[in-house]
Amino acid sequence: MLFISSLAVHGQTTNVIGTVDQQTIETAEVKREMLRSQAAVMNIFIKTHQLTDLKNFWKKDFNGISPIDELRKTALENLVKIKVQESLFKNNDLWPYFNHQALIDDMTAVNNIRKKMVEDGKVIYGPIVFSDLTFFDYQFSNAIIKTKDKLKKTLFNVSDSTLLLHLDKMKKGVFANNKESFEELKSRIETSYIDEKYQELVAAKITAAKVKINHSLLKEIHLY
Repeated sequence: MLFISSLAVHGQTTNVIGTVDQQTIETAEVKREMLRSQAAVMNIFIKTHQLTDLKNFWKKDFNGISPIDELRKTALENLVKIKVQESLFKNNDLWPYFNHQALIDDMTAVNNIRKKMVEDGKVIYGPIVFSDLTFFDYQFSNAIIKTKDKLKKTLFNVSDSTLLLHLDKMKKGVFANNKESFEELKSRIETSYIDEKYQELVAAKITAAKVKINHSLLKEIHLY
């Protein structure tokens, strides 16, 4: 069971609001995940309470439940999942950032290079500059791909026998009426198997994670 305890941060700046095992959670990361989740949280309240007037929405109270508190809770849940994966990346030498600021510094350097390339008339792919959210997502998704590929050769024990067992499971679902051979389906089976094993690994790490949060500092974080 995931247990979130209180954390009193001593001798640190208020930029750090908690930890997931040895990974720090910073204010900027909470804001990033709040921005990511705000539409989804708002839609839940709109549907549940049939709202039409959204003025001062985040400051309202709905039967003792505050939208801003729910948004912080959702952001925190996202960050626990993110942090256990960052730890996994680091253990496999696939995440070079020791804290959030290191990620932002890298983003700034990358953005400067991209802007200079555009000024020089060179072709770049993607946005001219990354935002905090888009740069994080880009680096994070790449790290997931590399980690899955590395674990495929070690922890996940991918073999024809394990893939055939996974195919039997898939035939009860997405491949129920598929007539292709194992060899024709093999790459898709492998992708599905690795995705499943990765999600199981992450879920186990979330369950085992020791999460400590300074709730007073968390309460001070707002979107606007």
